[in-house]
Amino acid sequence: MKLALPKLGLVISGLTLIGMALAPQSVGASAPNNNPLVAPTPSPPTAVPPQAPNPLPPPYSNIIVRKTASAQTMALGANVTFDISITCDGQAACGRVGVGDAVPDAFSLVSANATRGLAQVVGNNVTWGVDLMQPLEVIHITIVAKSLKTGCVCNIAQGNAEYPNKGDDDRSQACVCVATPLPVTGGEQFPIASILQLVAGIVMVGTGLLARAKQQD
Repeated sequence: MKLALPKLGLVISGLTLIGMALAPQSVGASAPNNNPLVAPTPSPPTAVPPQAPNPLPPPYSNIIVRKTASAQTMALGANVTFDISITCDGQAACGRVGVGDAVPDAFSLVSANATRGLAQVVGNNVTWGVDLMQPLEVIHITIVAKSLKTGCVCNIAQGNAEYPNKGDDDRSQACVCVATPLPVTGGEQFPIASILQLVAGIVMVGTGLLARAKQQD
């Protein structure tokens, strides 16, 4: 029995459709576009994640120590006041801050106080410390000492902090010259210049009187 050609073509087309239906399909894959007259559907662009901004540097601080004296020259036996200022300079807090000051033996330590924290005294040594200083906070330590020897002496204060900058330290010094006071006579103290003027006046008066006596003779 012979099939007509049109009927044979229908059979082949039907078998082709059945084969396409039974063939495995890849997930997410689009069928190829075999029609040159229809433009392929463009794929969506790949999203680019936004770039993270550059991280800011961590806040930074360091310790600044400054020391001054109430006088640069003083008499033997008088008192001098040393002021030590400690500053947490920066935007971060300063932790475990300490200061040490060994007052020279040319002075006798009278007292030591701080605006915050405890100033401890052992002999002529002063130590001070706090666990935390706020950014830009300033603390003062006041030391009062009595002069025992003449001459010029420099006194150094040493400060340090453990963080945020481990090993951070600073130092400052103040110098004082101690002189022996002039001798006191009759409860009053006469400067040397005044004594010289007095002697010169007596000599001039005596010279004038002697010259007048010779003229009368």
